[in-house]
Amino acid sequence: MQRIVKYLGIWLAGVLVAALVSNFAGAFFVKKVLADSLMPSLSGYSKKMTFPLKEPQNEKEQKLNAAVLGIRALLSDTRFEIRASKFYQNFLFLDLDADQSIVFVGKDGLHDFSSGCYLSVYDESSELGNATLMKTIGLLDVAALCELDSSGELFAAVKENPDAAIRLNAYTIDNYHVTPASLTLLREGEELRTIDFPASGDAIQADTVYLYHPDDSGNSPDSLYIKMKVCRMGQHPAQKAAQALVSELSPDGENFSASHCRYGFMNVMLENTEVLEHYGMISVICIYYWKGALLYTVILSVLFAGVLVLIYHRKRA
Repeated sequence: MQRIVKYLGIWLAGVLVAALVSNFAGAFFVKKVLADSLMPSLSGYSKKMTFPLKEPQNEKEQKLNAAVLGIRALLSDTRFEIRASKFYQNFLFLDLDADQSIVFVGKDGLHDFSSGCYLSVYDESSELGNATLMKTIGLLDVAALCELDSSGELFAAVKENPDAAIRLNAYTIDNYHVTPASLTLLREGEELRTIDFPASGDAIQADTVYLYHPDDSGNSPDSLYIKMKVCRMGQHPAQKAAQALVSELSPDGENFSASHCRYGFMNVMLENTEVLEHYGMISVICIYYWKGALLYTVILSVLFAGVLVLIYHRKRA
């Protein structure tokens, strides 16, 4: 019995070592293959986020404001889910979850759109361009939306119909902040459901104003469903890390860019801060690779158990 307990202790120690080795392997792969390509793609946006926006005086400035708003929505706090389509991809740590948080700091410090989770609101009848980005009239604060009455009904509706387009029948807008008063889910022109919200002030009636709707709305981090899901989950580690870096950023100084990587258990947190032309940006992405790490831990633990069983029986013989 004592020998069995001894071998069980050795095996548990081996499981711990296997977990640490799997964690190290996953961190190395994520850092080298994903992190080193992800963070550079987020650089350079600080000087483009020229908040607070000036009142446009001509069509060129209207297009510029629309582009800034659209990009801000795309660079929102959200969550990515990368799922392995084939089993062998789990061995390459290609089944991942990632939290993203991006904070922008203007010349005068934080502003209304410095942080948060946003969705573009665009007017289909706009003549500023063919691209949806150029038709953006404002941003919907998804976290604020989740606090409104009927938000639960809306979340259930977009979960059930992730491919449905969403039209704003009535809304209010204040300094580019859009609050829905009534919206309708549509599929190929057919109205599926209309949901009303309480709104303060006189609501603008419309029939050509929509929420941004990516093609793969069921899984896209830019869809209303995913963004509402993230906001309903509460603050995630990437948001906490980004907010903690705000006090360290000084847009008054010279241009600079700095990156840092923090390693946790089955996760890697990537941090990047930059200042360009007195506009600052903080980007934090926390990547979780626990599925791949657990897979390797189980395999190594089983192999180690097999070796211990062979040793145990040889010594008994």
